[in-house]
Amino acid sequence: MKRILVILLGVLPLAASCEKEIAYPIKGGDRSLLVECIASNGTDTTFISVQPTYPIGGGREGAVHGLSAAMSVNGKERDVELVSRDGEICVFGVPGQLGQGDAVRVDAWADGIARVSASGVVPAALQLDCERSLEDDNLIRYRMVVRRPDDGASRHCYAVLLRSISIAEEAMWYSGVREYTCDTLEQRVSYFNVVAEQPYTLCTLEGRPAMLFEADENSPSMEIVFDAGYDEDCVYAATPTDTSIVRYMYDVQLLNVPPLLYDYYNPPVSDVLLGAGLVPPFVNFSNIDGGYGILACAGRSSTGWTPGFDPLPPLGQ
Repeated sequence: MKRILVILLGVLPLAASCEKEIAYPIKGGDRSLLVECIASNGTDTTFISVQPTYPIGGGREGAVHGLSAAMSVNGKERDVELVSRDGEICVFGVPGQLGQGDAVRVDAWADGIARVSASGVVPAALQLDCERSLEDDNLIRYRMVVRRPDDGASRHCYAVLLRSISIAEEAMWYSGVREYTCDTLEQRVSYFNVVAEQPYTLCTLEGRPAMLFEADENSPSMEIVFDAGYDEDCVYAATPTDTSIVRYMYDVQLLNVPPLLYDYYNPPVSDVLLGAGLVPPFVNFSNIDGGYGILACAGRSSTGWTPGFDPLPPLGQ
């Protein structure tokens, strides 16, 4: 019993020095919305995910209807369309590109739920220096050097996304006339592993696996090394009348993201305070006014679609 008292007394001064008022959706409170959105350059569509929240311990009383979202850029409203709905999670798409310095505002609301909103400005994209090597038959190793922007900020965080597509092409002559078909499908990355020892967090951004990093402010640059799954181009059929191949292309993207996004997926936890029961199980890192979630404005750079190491030539039309 004495041992427990000593631990608590040692922790109490720490708790008193870091008080923070956090709003939680407690039982009996009003419903709100959880909104997640990454607004950046380098993409044709911005996606907004919206879903209702429920009070802790309050159960799910009644369905929520009329989930809606809006986005304005530099004060001008943009068209918004519903892309998908999975239960009470709606994903909206906003066509159109964004550029550095664009002021973005996102709003969301539902029947019986007050409007929530967030605003931000798209930052500059960073230079992307990326090298790759084939580690074995099904593994690519990427090496990236990220140089810290000279913007005076105290913290700098980055996200790395990897995209992969398969392109199935077929040319047929059996009818006497050349017939060509081509189908492109985005692949889910089969393997994603950080090699270097820098701190990172795995998460899902824009429906794809991603890694979040926080830079060491004592160094002007940061090296990121990671392995990812690799598929080699292959010939499925080669006859006098048909040729069928599958080619694979890869795109590595680097996002200059706000530290709040890193904290949102990787909230700092004090093991001492947590063990003493003096902190809540999660911290509300959010910039959604009146709700929960995050609007992360980011600068995006990309390697562009790059073929594999021994690529097959396209069949072409």
